Amino acid sequence: MKVTVCAATPGDVPAIGEILAESWKTAYVGMVPQAFLDTLDAGRWNHLRGDLETGTMRAFLLLEDGVPVGTVGYGKSREASFADWGEIVFLYVRPGFCRRGYGKTLLHAAVDALRQAGLPRCYLWALRENRNAREFYTSMGFTETGDVTHAEIGGMPLTDLRYVFSE
Repeated sequence: MKVTVCAATPGDVPAIGEILAESWKTAYVGMVPQAFLDTLDAGRWNHLRGDLETGTMRAFLLLEDGVPVGTVGYGKSREASFADWGEIVFLYVRPGFCRRGYGKTLLHAAVDALRQAGLPRCYLWALRENRNAREFYTSMGFTETGDVTHAEIGGMPLTDLRYVFSE
């Protein structure tokens, strides 16, 4: 088995969308309305093409034997109050490929790329109910700050918690 990490291009958006849709349908069961999860498809993330084309966000794909199985999106913070920070926008590994260290590999790649871009501090948001993700980020050296943001998906109010990492 050969595992590689490569920079994603705008042409990789369909593969990124597939990974995100499959991952959401598994990771968020019982946390996000099932009716919403049932309608998810790769096209929901087509907007990422513009972000990758303009460089407002970058992404990596993790390939196992040439097949995209994980992805991470990252870039300069989208929040003015964190202007000198990097942001991990998303990190997902396809169901069936978890617990192989792929999430760790992708997170390291994104943090290293942010560091090389002069952004040694970064943050991410994790859904409060997603204990697996929160435990993973804590194990990777991220610390919960107490900052929250609220969203609504499928009519359900959700809360995300901020986690920060700095050298």
